[in-house]
Amino acid sequence: MVTIAAVQYPSVFLDIEGCLERAVELIKQAAVEGVNLLVFPEGWIPGYPLFIWGMVPSNNPGEFDQMYRRLFANSIDLSKDELAPIREAAREHGIVVVMCINERAGELSAGTLYNTAVTIDATGDILNVHRKVMPTNAERTVWGFGDGRGLNVVETAVGRVGVLLCWENFMPLARAAIYAQNVEIYCAPT
Repeated sequence: MVTIAAVQYPSVFLDIEGCLERAVELIKQAAVEGVNLLVFPEGWIPGYPLFIWGMVPSNNPGEFDQMYRRLFANSIDLSKDELAPIREAAREHGIVVVMCINERAGELSAGTLYNTAVTIDATGDILNVHRKVMPTNAERTVWGFGDGRGLNVVETAVGRVGVLLCWENFMPLARAAIYAQNVEIYCAPT
C-alpha cells in the first residue's frame, strides 16, 4: 500500500534558503511517518504570491515591483540544480516528492517566472517538470504560460504519477492528456 501526504505547512515566504531547509525537514518527518509520496502546495518555494490578488500593479507600482523582485530573486533556477537539497532528501529517505515552485527560467528567458511542479523520484532524480499551462487571472502578472512539455505521467517508485496545478484540473484537455497516459496517482496541488 502507498501512503500519500499533502503538506499543510507554510513555506518561509520569499526566503529560498529557509524554504529548502523547511522542505528537507518535512520530507524527513514524512518518511518517519511512513509516507511514500509527499505533495507540496502550489508555489511552495518561495511561497504562493498571494499579493497578486489584492494589489493592482498600476495602482501600486512601487510596492508591486518590490514584491515581484523579491519573488524573482528567491525563485528556483532548475538549470543550476537549486533543488539539490530536496533531491538528496528524497533519495536519503526513499520518498517520492512533488515539489511546487516558482521557477526562474534559465534556458530561454532569464526574466520569466513559471508556476512549476517538479516530480522527484525516491532515487532523487527529477522525472518531470510541469509548468502551469494557463496561469489564472491575476497570476499572469507574475507567471508566464507553460508550453505543455510537462503534461506527462511518469513511472515512480510508487506508481505512475501525473500532476496538474490548481485551475488546470478544470481544463478537460489537460486532464485528458494525463488520463491518456494511464495515470495511477493524480496529484492536484493548489
